[in-house]
Amino acid sequence: MLYSQFYDELLGSYRTLDNQVIVIGCNQIRLYAYFENTNDFRGLNKVNATTWTSGKTIRSKDIVQTFRFVGDNIEIYENEKLLFTATKMKSYKNEKVTYRNKNGVKLAGTLFLPIKQNGKAIVLVHGSGPQDRNGYASIIRLLADIFAREGVTVLTYDKQGVGESEGNSEYESFTELAQDAIAGIDFLEARKDLSLSKIGLGGSSQAGWIIAKALENSSGKIDFALTIGAAGSGITVIEQNIYNTEILMKCNGTYTKKQIDNSINQQRYFFDYILDQTKAKKLDDYTRSIVKDTMIRDWLFPTSQQIDLTNKNQWFTALEVDFNPLPIWKNYTKPVLMFFSEFDDSTPGVKVKSNVDILQNKNITTVFLVNGQHLGLETHSVCKNDFTELTKFHKDFFVIMKNWLNSL
Repeated sequence: MLYSQFYDELLGSYRTLDNQVIVIGCNQIRLYAYFENTNDFRGLNKVNATTWTSGKTIRSKDIVQTFRFVGDNIEIYENEKLLFTATKMKSYKNEKVTYRNKNGVKLAGTLFLPIKQNGKAIVLVHGSGPQDRNGYASIIRLLADIFAREGVTVLTYDKQGVGESEGNSEYESFTELAQDAIAGIDFLEARKDLSLSKIGLGGSSQAGWIIAKALENSSGKIDFALTIGAAGSGITVIEQNIYNTEILMKCNGTYTKKQIDNSINQQRYFFDYILDQTKAKKLDDYTRSIVKDTMIRDWLFPTSQQIDLTNKNQWFTALEVDFNPLPIWKNYTKPVLMFFSEFDDSTPGVKVKSNVDILQNKNITTVFLVNGQHLGLETHSVCKNDFTELTKFHKDFFVIMKNWLNSL
């Protein structure tokens, strides 16, 4: 675990003498380095508090480069030879903040305050899982740094029950998760010293459904929205989960078509039961007919006797699995930017983009990243999405994002 009181001072943007920009971010267990000029991205392995190494891919035990943090500088070595030194940039300041959602739960976060503010602000929303204010693989921290250097004020926050935030977000509904995002909007609106003219929401993956729910429940106070690889831009959780299962099983390479079909069909019966308990027998009978195949058991959902639908202790009982976000996006009258990717193993990019484009909402801009994956990284196969195989972000990803933000 990386504790903020020790490692926050290492985070931020650094510039070399030849104007290469290196952004240092982190998640809860490691630092990450993004090389803006080349889009290379690396997870760093800890040697000690101020010395870290990187390998050939985002997650690698190889030692290709060594990062040494010395005051406001990073010294980057290769084969013990100093390649270059980068000095921390002073484009923004950070401020630790706390605020409360409408139920009184205290949320803790970080404000990114640009030295040259442009009046825009964004609250960055998490994907699924117990994420802190920096996000999965530091994606939230990276976005915050890039946006703040463009003059956008950014608020990031720890999910409930993570980091310094109170509460427990583990089994919250999309509506409840959206209330935390709206609380961030309210907090920024109350900061009159920031002189903000536009405040929006942004995020990746599960954040799409959360942002849609926030739009539905915020009385028009959200001025723009940004989603990345978000199934919640155009399909339900049910559709997303079935797509993800099918892709993962196919990429595994050990399952027959019948085994994949059986697993998918069982999941369909399960979701039918979640929505209509009179269909319990169909779920249970079908599960009984295929459960002898031990190879697919890990892909099967519980039978009706194995779950209590009144207990919100599983994601499929807590989340609104049939929530269709399309009507919300159709009626939203402010700017939206949505990224979809060719080789996203979590979100069917072609399908969701098509669903959104059919809405013909002139306020929504959809972008399709050829050779892109779920987080905007570059890949060349839907079956190559592991960080041990990936090395960089898609070349258009941040460029398009920055240009869009600047156009608002």
